[in-house]
This record gives sequence, structure tokens and C-alpha cells, in this order.
Amino acid sequence: MTNRRALLRNSALVLTVILVCYTALWFWEAYRARIQIKRFETARAAEGITVGQQEVRIGGFPFALEAQIPSFSVTGFTRLPNAKLEASLVTAKARPWRPHDWLLAAPDNISLTIPTETGALRFAAHELKGNMIAASDGGWELRVRAGGLLVADGDQSISASSLRLHILLPSKPSEEPGADSADFDATLEGLKLPGALGPLGSVVQRIAVDGALDGALPPQPLAKALAAWRDQGGTVELRHIAVVWQKLSLDGNGTIALDKSMQPLAAFSTVLRGWPAMLDALVAEGAMKKDDANFARIGLSLLARPGPDGESQLKTPISLQDGQLYVEKARVARIPHISWP
Repeated sequence: MTNRRALLRNSALVLTVILVCYTALWFWEAYRARIQIKRFETARAAEGITVGQQEVRIGGFPFALEAQIPSFSVTGFTRLPNAKLEASLVTAKARPWRPHDWLLAAPDNISLTIPTETGALRFAAHELKGNMIAASDGGWELRVRAGGLLVADGDQSISASSLRLHILLPSKPSEEPGADSADFDATLEGLKLPGALGPLGSVVQRIAVDGALDGALPPQPLAKALAAWRDQGGTVELRHIAVVWQKLSLDGNGTIALDKSMQPLAAFSTVLRGWPAMLDALVAEGAMKKDDANFARIGLSLLARPGPDGESQLKTPISLQDGQLYVEKARVARIPHISWP
């Protein structure tokens, strides 16, 4: 009996010590979180960036560190000097034993407004969640999930049901030509365009990309930063792009750059599936005569090959140059001019 009592006392003592140490750890990490937030604000202020917010509240004891940041706003971005980021509430959550792994959220609308010559360009999301991990070498890994997206410019708007984005940022981008400054992959679901594009309609079911940004953007206003990036040979390398748009699907890879007029310049190698159904849709809509469609079908059939699933697929280059979109050498669409802020 005496041994059992001694064992219980020792166990209770060990448990008490563990609880005291854990409590001390939690309060220490909460203190560090407040200090880091203040340091972040001070560092951004030195860069001309203003972070506005109400008093930050740290809670979540005992199993989490949770910071609630009401009335969050950021202005004075280096690359977007007149832009403003706003959210009614931002939360950041981490485990005390994993203080470099934070779950971020803006549960009730977040928006970025960029003034333009004719008004303002607004990016918004009904809900945003993210996971930010600080690597041991000083780099960052960021995962973002957003729902209810909207991009509006005056009366024109584009919306999407969801976005998943994954970005890897090295601690210090390499200055060697062609070196990656960011690695990324993204998936956009339910993209709704301002108007229908022929038989394809106005809703793109899915766009997925996997690639890298080659070359670093200097800390300058966006237009100047992009011009410097272009002049240093900067490109966006897409290792894989997949698009599902009604009955048409596309898989490919390619490179995007900027031309002398700061407009997109791109070249892709792609595989198209569903093109026979597209010809039928063009005929049904009256956009193509039946005889012309049959002639095109014969010509394309000679170039097409059966895919792994037996479906006919067409390998074709797609390019973007001088504001025009080309499939092979045929001009199929005009791309709107981009005015960088």
C-alpha cells in the first residue's frame, strides 16, 4: 500500500510538473506571437506599408495559440502603392509545439482594391483559409483555399467558385539567370466569364496549373518591377496546364513572358480532346456551315491520334502574340489589352 501511495504521489508530481511546464510554454509562445506581430508591423512600416487593426487578442489555451485580428487592413504595398487589402476579421492559429506552422483564415469576406485610370479593380473572396509554414532555411510554404471569388472592374466581372493555391518561396531568390524564385500549383473551379465564347459558353469548369516563376521581381511598383523582370529574362514556366471547358479538354505545357509592350507572350504544346463535339456545336449554333465542319473534321482527323482511352486527341501548338490567340497558325481570338497598375 505504501509503495502504491508513493507511486501515486510521484505520478501526481510528474504530471504537475508537466502541466506547469506546458502552461509556461503556452504563455511564452503567446508572448512571442505578440512580439512577432509587433515586429512584423514595425518591419512593414519601415518599408512604407501600413498595417491597420484593432487590438490583437491571443487565446486558445491550452491546445492552441489563436490570434484574432479585427478590422484588418494593409496599405502602402511596394508593388501596388495605392492598393488596399481589407478584412473584417483575420485569425491565425498554431499549436504551441509547432509555432512555425500557422493556420490563417478570413472567414467573412476579404478584398483587395487597386485604383485604376478608369475606376478600381477589386479582387474579393467570401472566405479564405490558408496554411503558412516557415522553413528552417528562412523560406516559406503557403497553401491557400478560397471560395466565392470575384474580380470586378466597373461593370465587368469574373467569378469563380473556388481556388486552391500552393506556393513555395525560397529564403533568398537566386540571382542566377533562369533560377526559380517561386514554385507554385493552383486549381480554379467554376470560372464564370463576363460573356459566352461561342459554343464553349461562359463557364470554365476547371483550370489547373503547375509551374515556376523564373527570375525575381524587384521591390518596385508593379509595372516597373515587371519590366525589370522581363528585361532580365524572367518567364513563367508552366510544367503542366489542364483545362476542362464544356466538352473540350486541354492538357499541355509552355512558357509565358512579356513583350516590349508589356503584354503576354506565350507558347504552348497542347493535346486537345473533345474537338469533334466542338465542331458539332459550332454547326448547331450556326457559327459554321455543315460542309465546312465536315471538311475541317476530315483534315483534323488526319492529324489526330487515339489517346490511351481510345478517344481522339489532337496535338497542336497554341500561342499568344500581339494580343492574338493562335491555334496552329489560325487566329481564333483577341486578348484584351492589360494596363498594369
